[in-house]
Amino acid sequence: MNLGKYIFVLALIVSCVSCTIVGNWWVTANGYSGELAITSVDTSGNLVGTFFGNPLKGFWSAHENKITFIRVIDVNSPTSWQTYIGYYHSRGSEEIFGYFEAFGTPAFNRIGWSAWKETPDSLQLVGTPQTPTSFLSGTWTSNANGFTGSSNFAFLSNGNIVGNFLGHTIYGGFWDQNSRSVMFVIETNTNDVTTQQLYRGYLTQYALGASYQNIDGYFVGLSGSGGTADVTEFGWQASIQIPSVTTGTLPPIH
Repeated sequence: MNLGKYIFVLALIVSCVSCTIVGNWWVTANGYSGELAITSVDTSGNLVGTFFGNPLKGFWSAHENKITFIRVIDVNSPTSWQTYIGYYHSRGSEEIFGYFEAFGTPAFNRIGWSAWKETPDSLQLVGTPQTPTSFLSGTWTSNANGFTGSSNFAFLSNGNIVGNFLGHTIYGGFWDQNSRSVMFVIETNTNDVTTQQLYRGYLTQYALGASYQNIDGYFVGLSGSGGTADVTEFGWQASIQIPSVTTGTLPPIH
């Protein structure tokens, strides 16, 4: 199957105009867990709600499947505000992957975040944030615009990344410890340059029975990989359990 021609095009056929972003979402952001509560969205896309208990000001673009909002932690201190970008998809469960920018932390001002729509039987588990010391090479459970599978990342000492993402060879990959970020390119059809996809992601780490690393971010799809003139960005996420002597019994939040 040519994933480049079909996999992401399907996501665009079903417009998210008919889906609802309103509701409660369970979030992991920089290793912290909490709730995104969206109480209403008007016909212009303006949304009302709270994020980790703080008021938010934001916008929902149904055409782009994209949410943008500012978390106002202290209304009198703009440096405490955070700007969030996320990309919605639905493949059985409703999810948002993306990144946020924190103005008060110059070393790690762009950080990944993930959200899962709560259901009546949802299991809400609270993780403990940890500071990543490095990226963990190995097999990561991955999700790109709702399509899931395994990816193999090897983070080399020279800053390069080699391996594959959802079965596709990684090209031009690198990681940066200072910003805890990764970038790589895949080509879903090696005979068609328009199937290239550019990925950016941001590393976080948390404990939940065991320790886990997450990379959350977005990717840019060109014309052959589901991108169009006005919808080219999609969310992605990867997760791996960190091996330890004590193995946790609880699953990751997602």
